[in-house]
Amino acid sequence: MSVFDDFDEMFGGSADPTDDIDLHPGTYHRRVVILLIDVSGSMRFAEKGTRPIDELNRSLRAWLPDIRRQGEGPLRAVEFAVVTFGGDGVRAVTGDPRRPEAELAEDGGVFVPAAELDLGDLTASGTTPMVEALEFALRLGDRRVEHLADRHGLQTGQVRLILFSDGAPNDELPADAWRSVADLIATRRRQRRLLFLAFGAPGADEEILRTLATDRGYIPLTDLDFAALLDLVLVATSADDPYTAVWEQADWDAEGDAAEDAAEGDGAGSRGRRP
Repeated sequence: MSVFDDFDEMFGGSADPTDDIDLHPGTYHRRVVILLIDVSGSMRFAEKGTRPIDELNRSLRAWLPDIRRQGEGPLRAVEFAVVTFGGDGVRAVTGDPRRPEAELAEDGGVFVPAAELDLGDLTASGTTPMVEALEFALRLGDRRVEHLADRHGLQTGQVRLILFSDGAPNDELPADAWRSVADLIATRRRQRRLLFLAFGAPGADEEILRTLATDRGYIPLTDLDFAALLDLVLVATSADDPYTAVWEQADWDAEGDAAEDAAEGDGAGSRGRRP
């Protein structure tokens, strides 16, 4: 019996599909967050003289110290795994990713406390194996929740899976293979095992990302402002209701930008819009 079968038997698919948020988030001892980052070849193409992957690395270097500081305080119960997908395949880039996959979710594997979150510069190349990456992240989250419960007796609430992409799945799979992972995500969401948010940059396949994440969980971005994106990731990590909190921040930013643009005769916001 697989870990997916174990969970299906445990939860029985009986949860209210409209009730996505943990009812009593303060009762959980650990919050599990997986960041899934697209590092396909499009992230190497320079725009206005700057490659997106370089901007992402600069923003991450500025963001990580703040996460580590918050890991000593409000994020002390949060642990992260960061997974990239691109020309080098699907790779965990935190903790010790050299272990066999079955051991990656154990202590000392790829999950690290927020206070210890670190990663080197990311590189971009190749295709966008998003389906493989999502399947890997779902397995990783399931196994970490199971390990924390069985080994440490810790409750985690719902795994938070946060995706960033500027493209569309092009795994070496049938073109509609993403629909099978959409079903896995929908099942976990229905059973209140998963909170899934997808941030789509210009060039992303909005239809696919919106189907995967639902209108509530898909946040379209109209530029590659990685500092702003990482601010939204922090909100998605820390808020009890990440969907509402992210949209409130994205709307606030968009309204502020819209006011500035209108004064300049543009009239358009720069980041997100509500579905």
